[in-house]
Amino acid sequence: MKTIFYLLFNSQKALELLDEQYEDDLYRKSIVIFGLTGFVSFISGFDLLEESKFLIVLLFLVLTICVYVIFGMAYAFVLHRIGKLLKGKASFIEVCSLYAYSLFPLIFLFVMIVLINNWHHFSIDTELANNQIYKRGLFMITSIISIKILIKGLIKFNGYSIFKSILNLLPTIVFTILLWYFVLR
Repeated sequence: MKTIFYLLFNSQKALELLDEQYEDDLYRKSIVIFGLTGFVSFISGFDLLEESKFLIVLLFLVLTICVYVIFGMAYAFVLHRIGKLLKGKASFIEVCSLYAYSLFPLIFLFVMIVLINNWHHFSIDTELANNQIYKRGLFMITSIISIKILIKGLIKFNGYSIFKSILNLLPTIVFTILLWYFVLR
């Protein structure tokens, strides 16, 4: 928990804490974080008080969590291989845990989206629930924070310059920009 708060407010200290942990622990925590991201992402997609079929929702929840874990591991592998092409020193576990921990701002975003989507249950004023500007702004802020964490972590773990770190993250940056453009218009 301490690592998460450091990650959001003092990323250098958080990266030092990650560097001190055992690789087996980092691997398990990475899988849990990918699963948590899938869970919170799934929950952020619908109205919490809406009635639905329990088994179907549970099936889609498990499927979403599995997809997020598989995607997280696959994308961490892509980042690791790009880093190796750029002569990086980081192991797969270090890159995987760095990518997983960089998702925490997005987890907080999904929690905020749950609150925004369900604001009408807590307030008479429903204007906030219909306003997409809050969601777009929060997405941009959390994406920038996540990319900043990834850049600093890749510089630390791979031992190369900021230019190589940005080059390593080029697929992430392009994906984020495309997501902003096509999904959040």
